[in-house]
Amino acid sequence: MFCPNCGQSVVPNAKFCQSCGAKLAVDVMGDQDIGSRERGVYGSVRASHTSAREPRNIVDWYLSVLKKYAFFRGRARRKEYWMFCLANLIVGFIIDFVDVLITGGYDWPGPIMLLYSLFVFLPGLGVTIRRLHDVNRSGWWIFITFLPFIGPILFLVFMLQDSYPGDNKYGPNPKFAYRPLV
Repeated sequence: MFCPNCGQSVVPNAKFCQSCGAKLAVDVMGDQDIGSRERGVYGSVRASHTSAREPRNIVDWYLSVLKKYAFFRGRARRKEYWMFCLANLIVGFIIDFVDVLITGGYDWPGPIMLLYSLFVFLPGLGVTIRRLHDVNRSGWWIFITFLPFIGPILFLVFMLQDSYPGDNKYGPNPKFAYRPLV
């Protein structure tokens, strides 16, 4: 059984995750439950984060990545990764516009953009590594982007792939972490 918050294995029937301290809810499923393997349920006990809800808009997705500031374990959904990229692009345009107004366009990147880039570097790296984990690849595959021509294209293909079905060595499938218990 895995913690849906951090992806680490937890002791069956535990009330709290030993790694991240998240409160867990235990739901006993009957044997007649169809499709339990597809939802990441193994055996008759399933743990889920009781207060977890799926982020509803781009700001929630962006803030959820920032809250996991330097968290490299577990898996990140395709939606989480691309919503963070989109929000980061929008914020970057706004900050760049403000920098041009302040500096008169002489310095690029401006001082505010440099600070913002430093601020989002670790969360961006963390969500990228977690996204690679979601497609069942090691975080070291991020260095494929340094290969000329083919590297960035292959990296983009990895980021566009669907999640690895079921659990893998990096944790449970995050697509099913926010589903309500049946």
